[in-house]
Amino acid sequence: MFHLRMSVKTSLPCCMQIRTLPKNNQTEVYLLQYGSRNIVQKLAYSGFQLQEGVRKSTGLFPRTFGFLTPRRGNKGLVPIELCGKRFCSSCTFVNKKVPVSFRVEPPWRILFIGTDEFSLETLKALNDARLRDNHTLIEHLDVVALKLKKPCPVRKYADENGLNVSDWPIGDKHNTYDVGVVSSFGRLIPERVIHMFPYGILNVHPSILPRWRGASPIAHCLLHNDAVTGVTITEIRPKHFDIGPILISEKISVPPKITRAQLEKTLAIRGGHLLVEALSDLHWLERFESEQDPSRITYAHKLHSDLAKVNWEWSMEEIFRKYRALHDLMDLKSQYRGQTIKFRNMVDIDEIAGQISRIEEHDGHRSRPPGYAHFIPWAKTVCVKCGDGWVGFKTVIYRKTLPACQFNNGYLQSEKSEPLFYDEPEKLKMVHSI
Repeated sequence: MFHLRMSVKTSLPCCMQIRTLPKNNQTEVYLLQYGSRNIVQKLAYSGFQLQEGVRKSTGLFPRTFGFLTPRRGNKGLVPIELCGKRFCSSCTFVNKKVPVSFRVEPPWRILFIGTDEFSLETLKALNDARLRDNHTLIEHLDVVALKLKKPCPVRKYADENGLNVSDWPIGDKHNTYDVGVVSSFGRLIPERVIHMFPYGILNVHPSILPRWRGASPIAHCLLHNDAVTGVTITEIRPKHFDIGPILISEKISVPPKITRAQLEKTLAIRGGHLLVEALSDLHWLERFESEQDPSRITYAHKLHSDLAKVNWEWSMEEIFRKYRALHDLMDLKSQYRGQTIKFRNMVDIDEIAGQISRIEEHDGHRSRPPGYAHFIPWAKTVCVKCGDGWVGFKTVIYRKTLPACQFNNGYLQSEKSEPLFYDEPEKLKMVHSI
C-alpha cells in the first residue's frame, strides 16, 4: 500500500498518522491503533514534508494519495496513501486490515442523540426502519438524551418503545456502535465522542447548508422570506456547529402562509426519511461527501425577544411573516400607554385585505398613521394600521390576556385621543410631550 525505508509489521488494525511538529517543523509518522488512537509504534521520519495529491476512491475507503517530499537534498518521493477520514487527515490502513467491530455495510449499530420534537421525528424514522426492515438496515438502536426534570420527547418515546436510554454526557463507547446520529441537540459534541464511531456522527439539519448554520434555521428562513429550504445530512465536527461536510441534502419549496411550527414538522419528517436513505448508502455517500461553500454561509443566530418588536410602518406581509416565524415561540409586541402590549391570534392578511375599505368606512377616516388601533365589532378583531393597510388580532395581552372585545371595552373606547401603538417607548414619550 505504501513504501517506507523501514518495514512495519503488526497484526493490529492500524493507521498511519502524520504530524508536523510546530517547534522545528519536522514531520513525524505514528502508527496508531484504529479507534482507540493508542500509539503502537512511532516511526521517526524527520526531514520530509507532506504534499497532498489527487483525491481518489479505491478499496474499502476513500483515499487521498500524497507524498512525503524530502527536504534536505534527499532524492525521490516517498508515496503514501492517505484515507482522509475521522479527522485522521493523513493516514492509511496497514495491510488493508480493519477492526473486527468495523462494518463496511449494513446493518448498522446506531447511537441516537436528541431531545425535542424535531429530533423525535428522526428517532421515529430510525426505529421504524429498524422494525420494518427486520434489522437489515439497523441492527441496534440506543438513545442518549439530556436528563431533565420533565422527560423530553425523545426520552419519553424511547422508554415507551423499549429503547435503551443513557444520560448525556456519555462514557466510553468504543467498538460498540458504527455510526452516531444527532438531531436538534443544542450541545457541542466533544472530539473524543466523535472518535468513538468509525463512521463519525451524522447530523440532521433543517436547512440547505451552508445557508442558516446555527440554532434557529427555520425561523430565519421565514423571517427572510426564503422561497426554498430543505434538509441536509452532514458529518459533525468538534468545536463548532454545522460546519461538517455534506453527505446528502434535499430541497423543498416553502409554502405560502406556513408557520414555523408547521414547517418544522414538515422538515423533521423529511429529515428522518432522508437520514434513512443516507444510512442505506452510507459507505458510498462518505466517499463523495462535499465541503460547504464558504461564500454561501449565513448564520441563524439564537432568537431573542427584540425580534418580536413590530414596526407599524412595515407592510402587512412583513408583519404577517414575522408572526408566522415567531408566534409559537414569542408574541409580537409593541408599546401602548408606556407599557408593553402583546398580540396573539393574528387574522389572515388576505381576509383583512378584502375588508380594508369596509374597515376604513366604519372608522370614518381613510388616512390614519401607522400604529392607529380600531376595533371591528363584526369580526371581534383589533385592527392596527400599518404601512400599506391593516393587520388584525383576536387576542391582546395588556396587563393580562384579553379578547379583542374586552380590550376595546376597557381601553380603546376610553381613549380621549387617537389610540396608537408604538414600536419604541421613545416615540411615545415624544408624542406626549407635544
